[in-house]
Amino acid sequence: IALFHLLGKNKRKIAYLGGGKELFANEERFMSFKKILTDNNLFDPKLVANSHEIRKDGYLLVEELLNKKITFDSIIAFNDVIAMGAIKKLKELNIKIPEDVAVIGFDDSPISKFLGDGLSTIKQHIEEMARLAFNEVIKNSDNKRILLDPIFIHRSSS
Repeated sequence: IALFHLLGKNKRKIAYLGGGKELFANEERFMSFKKILTDNNLFDPKLVANSHEIRKDGYLLVEELLNKKITFDSIIAFNDVIAMGAIKKLKELNIKIPEDVAVIGFDDSPISKFLGDGLSTIKQHIEEMARLAFNEVIKNSDNKRILLDPIFIHRSSS
């Protein structure tokens, strides 16, 4: 959803700031990111910065990309915390958001609403996922996979 939003805004150098290769959710999000960009002939592995520590801040990941002289016009972050760190670093460098670099997080954390005019983010149906998972445990289901469509929340960062 977020990638299509960025592509619709003519963003083509989209960086992915990951939350650690050991996290299953990070792997799933990255694989979706890679597939969509590959399908559009836009995937560039140099635009991927994964932390080696689960809590590595987006601030440091953006700094890592910029130190390597890698340019990008947008960022998809593993979560809102990483996205907010990225925004902090970009603002310190007087890079305009979203004009120069659009930023989108994931999780719709409560603080994402209060970042300037807000952080664009992907919201998951956490309560619904928990309810469905609980019902499956009660029913003793074996490895049933339930997917719920996330919601893109457009705010000022993209």
